Amino acid sequence: MELARLLKDVNTEYSIKFIHFSGEEDGLIGSKFYVKNTVIPEKMDIKLVFNIDEVGGVNDKTNDTIVCELDTSNPESNNAASEAVTKRLATCMTLYSNLKTEISNAYASDYIPFENAGFIITGLFEKNESPVNHTAKDDLTHMDVGYVYEVTKGALGATLEFASAFK
Repeated sequence: MELARLLKDVNTEYSIKFIHFSGEEDGLIGSKFYVKNTVIPEKMDIKLVFNIDEVGGVNDKTNDTIVCELDTSNPESNNAASEAVTKRLATCMTLYSNLKTEISNAYASDYIPFENAGFIITGLFEKNESPVNHTAKDDLTHMDVGYVYEVTKGALGATLEFASAFK
């Protein structure tokens, strides 16, 4: 939501939509529904799906690396573009934040229904996976607020790059 607040008055070549899906852990219910009932019927022209999932870090660990995720599955027609944009994402993360990056494959998150429909995807995921995610203990006391700040800075720079704010 902080990215949406920061970008609300920024003119970009491409529109930016912030969407929070429900039901990810129950089979990507929200994102599947959206792709099937909105994206495909409305023939939406989507340049990129940039998914930010589980980026809170772990409060008792060194959180200095963010994982940038790319598409390596079927359909293969969008894999090369996903790899190129994920490399740009990794560059943006190092330019606009103090985080190191690793590149890994995309899986089990809300960008998958878009990927299955042939859209280009990329995303961010924390390197140190929280042991309390999706539980009652998944709260600020278990997160690394400094890490979230760094992820936000990098994601902001990447979003501006992807939406062509800099002309």
